[in-house]
Amino acid sequence: EITFGPPEWPKLYLLVAVPNGKSPVACFVGPNFNGNHVLTEHERVRIPTAWVPGSGPGVEKGTNKATAAGRGKQADTWPLQEVIRQGYGGATFYCGDVQPDRPDADEGMRKTLPKLAGKTPPDETATIAWWAWGCHRAVDYLVTDSDIDAKRLAVVGHSRLGKTALLAGAFDDRIAVVIPHQSGCGGAGPSRSKNEKAETVKRITTAFPHWVADAKVTLNGIAIEPLGSALVSIDTDPSNIRLTASGRVRIRLPAPFIGPVTLYEGSIDRTLVQT
Repeated sequence: EITFGPPEWPKLYLLVAVPNGKSPVACFVGPNFNGNHVLTEHERVRIPTAWVPGSGPGVEKGTNKATAAGRGKQADTWPLQEVIRQGYGGATFYCGDVQPDRPDADEGMRKTLPKLAGKTPPDETATIAWWAWGCHRAVDYLVTDSDIDAKRLAVVGHSRLGKTALLAGAFDDRIAVVIPHQSGCGGAGPSRSKNEKAETVKRITTAFPHWVADAKVTLNGIAIEPLGSALVSIDTDPSNIRLTASGRVRIRLPAPFIGPVTLYEGSIDRTLVQT
């Protein structure tokens, strides 16, 4: 059990598995979809009390409550026995203990944020960012565990949790390797894919509006304002800015970069060079 903040805040329940007689070991760390209990039949592993997806094994219909009926039913999604057999460690937590995967409900870490006139600020921390933050709190513990090699931590996740792994790795130098399995659009997948079956920015921001914030951002003097559904990534160095956007975005560029105000329609991928 990992605690942070006041007693009423959510807690992170980290399931850690390491091989006997071999330490310190490299360790995989990341969130899971349905609770630690679905990964093992061990009765001492906690069943989550937070909201869980109705599609999970052993979930009580109509209440979205996890039950013991799901214990060990998804052991293949985090194959801890195989991880240990190969000489590694594994550490995972239920993503919903940090922030349940549903919009609007005042729960999880979202509940800890201040409210402004009863409205949600557009730049409020979104769900994927909370999950990544949970990965960082797990790392806080792992670097203190003598069984874990703190310099060999790999964050891992699948699909939306793959997006989470990318974000967690981007903002924590303690993470040596990032494994974003099938992270799709907004993750490692190209936002500008012409594949009709590919995940799109519009689908993500429409079906899962709670995953990402909808806000104006300023970075190194560059003001970025999404106009509708958009995902933007920026790479900077002292002389230029690499800007990739999918969607409709208004960009305000400071001197000495070219152009005071630029409106990009559709998908772009270009380098903005200083004058």
